[in-house]
Amino acid sequence: MEWSDFVVGPVNSGAFVEALALGRPYYPMRCSPTLLDDKLLGPVRCYADGESLLDALRRGEAPDDRTAGEYMASLDSIRDAGQAVLNTWYSEFTPAIEG
Repeated sequence: MEWSDFVVGPVNSGAFVEALALGRPYYPMRCSPTLLDDKLLGPVRCYADGESLLDALRRGEAPDDRTAGEYMASLDSIRDAGQAVLNTWYSEFTPAIEG
């Protein structure tokens, strides 16, 4: 992914957050039919097919990765979101393991 100018992939892929972490624009696809509920996507704009994606690229439309990153992983509001998750897991599960 490091050599890419942008990334296209499923909206529910881990590549989404990886691309955001690398600073690459991620164009999320959500093709029909799908069981993925729109409510789960919040402000994330998805492309339904290759034609709508190609139109966006031709217009120079960039995804709002900052809003998506905040919605999906709190990338702006939590200084180190990944570490915060690990700290929470550690504090929750360590007492049960050490019993």
